[in-house]
Amino acid sequence: MSKAAGFLNKTATVIKSNTTRKGTYYLFSVDGKKIGWLDKRAFTFIEETSVIYERTVKRIAEVNLKEDDGIWTKPCGLEGATEIEHPERYNGEKVIINKEIRTQLGTFCRFAYNKSLIGWLDKRSFNIIETVGIEVGGSIIPEPSRNHFNFLNMGRLSPEKGQDNLIKAFAKFNKTQPNSRLYILGDGPLKNDLQDLIIELDLQGAVYLTGQQENPFRILKKCDCFVLSSHYEGQPMVLLEAMTLGMKIVATDIVANRTVLENGKYGILVENSIEGLESGLYMATNDETVNQIESFDYEKYNHKAMGTFYKVLG
Repeated sequence: MSKAAGFLNKTATVIKSNTTRKGTYYLFSVDGKKIGWLDKRAFTFIEETSVIYERTVKRIAEVNLKEDDGIWTKPCGLEGATEIEHPERYNGEKVIINKEIRTQLGTFCRFAYNKSLIGWLDKRSFNIIETVGIEVGGSIIPEPSRNHFNFLNMGRLSPEKGQDNLIKAFAKFNKTQPNSRLYILGDGPLKNDLQDLIIELDLQGAVYLTGQQENPFRILKKCDCFVLSSHYEGQPMVLLEAMTLGMKIVATDIVANRTVLENGKYGILVENSIEGLESGLYMATNDETVNQIESFDYEKYNHKAMGTFYKVLG
C-alpha cells in the first residue's frame, strides 16, 4: 500500500471506478504503473490535453499509416502541435522510435528516419519490429542478447535478498566469462548502494539494475539462468515463475529454496556465500551439470497443490 501524500499534484490515469457504502473510489495509475484505490474526492480532472507520462524508449518499427493519420511536431492535442506535410512519404519505412508520451487522446511516439527526427505519430500506427533496450531512469540499457549468457535476479533490493553477494560473485565469474551479463529487476532501499558496488567493481557494462518493470516476464524469457541469492525467504514464488518458464536456476541453499526446488531436483542449490554463488554461476554454464536437473511440470505441480489444499479443507 502506497501513501497517498506521495502522489500529491501527480498526473494520474483513472482505470476503474467502484462505489461502496462509504463512497466512490478510483483505481489509478501513475507513469503507466498501477498504484491502487483512492477516494474520488482526492482527484481533480484535467480538461485540457496534457502529458500523463513520458518515457525514453528505443524500438525499431515500421510506419503503417492509417486513413487520416497525421505526423505532428508535438503529440496531437498538445499546445503548439502542428501536422507536418506529406506524411505518406514515411509510410512503410523502417524507423527508430526514441520517446513515448501518453495524453488523454492516446499514446504517441517520436521517431527518427535516416538519423533525422521526424515527428510524433499515434503508437497504433507502428508495427514494432524489435525493442532494442530497456528504459531505466531516462536512459536505455541493452536488452539481453543471444550473444551473451544472461543471468537474472528479481526481487526487492534489500539486505535479505543478498544481491550484493551476487554482484561480487558475478564480478569474479565475469573475469573469466566476459560474455556474461547480469540483470537485476526490482527496486528498494539498497538501489544506490548496489549501483555504487557495480561502479566500484567496474561492471557498468555487464551488470544492470533495471528497476521495476511493467512486464518482467518479457525480460525473463530472454535470459538463460535465474539466480536467487536470498539469505532467507518466505515462499519464493519467483522461483516457481522461473521454473514454469523453463529457466536454469541457481539458488542459495536455504529452507524455502530447498523446499521449492525439492532438494535440487529442479535447480542448483549452492552455499549461501559469495563463493557458493560463484560456483553456481559456473555450474549453470556447464551442460553436464544442467542436464542432471529435471524439467518442471507446472500442471502436475498445480494439481498436487490443489489436492493438498482441498485435503486441508476436509
